Amino acid sequence: MHVFSTARRSFSRFRMSSALLVFFVTGCATMPPFKPLGVATSSHEVCARALSRRSHVTSLRSLVEATLHPSLSESVSFRYAIASKEPDRLRIDVLPLEGAYTLGMIVVRPEGATVVDTNERTFSEASDADDLLQRFLGLQGVTPAVVKALLTRELPPLDCDDVAAYGPVDGAYTLVDSRHHVAWSIQDGSSRIQAVELLDFSNEKVEAQAALQGNADGAPEINFSIYVPTRAKAQMIVRKLSLQKEIPDALFDVAIPSGYRRQN
Repeated sequence: MHVFSTARRSFSRFRMSSALLVFFVTGCATMPPFKPLGVATSSHEVCARALSRRSHVTSLRSLVEATLHPSLSESVSFRYAIASKEPDRLRIDVLPLEGAYTLGMIVVRPEGATVVDTNERTFSEASDADDLLQRFLGLQGVTPAVVKALLTRELPPLDCDDVAAYGPVDGAYTLVDSRHHVAWSIQDGSSRIQAVELLDFSNEKVEAQAALQGNADGAPEINFSIYVPTRAKAQMIVRKLSLQKEIPDALFDVAIPSGYRRQN
């Protein structure tokens, strides 16, 4: 029980402090400028060519080891169990490094999202799933589409009319989705993602950036530098990933345990 209780307190403390900082730090946080390299090219053509090569993943399950390094507190390590099913379902459970006890979870469905915090015995519901997901993860700009793209390393569906392409630089293009404020770095002739930058609403500042690579064991690794809502580093190692598996809709149903109180 010591491992579980320590993990619950650490995760809850980090997540709740991040959620509060969304409201108090966003306006004054120092974010690096977004400066895509290379001369803007025929954006629609580059975007359409990349999308024509993407693999269409309709469902996935994944287990991810995560270590967060907040700038003002001790590191926190845990696991994410993630399930996604098209067109609009996502579930993320936070687990300790050992055992299967759920520290907290978020479920996204067509009608909105629900967060359950087992440590605080609370739950939250919202019709704006993106906002609740960002508060749950403590990471502005992240959406279900971004989560899925980071795991599969494939571009999400894009509206090429909203995309500006830059490059190539060393064989790589940057596709800037101005509507969703995300910049995707891909290798020319491929839909495979090399890096992602989450931008502010003006598309001029970087709120977070992720580099996708492999670790020494060959496992896919995602390294985040986070600037908003608070400065932090995050290392995520994808230990398991299953694609195109049958996932029942019931996995995305949420039964609020008795005695839990609603939190807005």
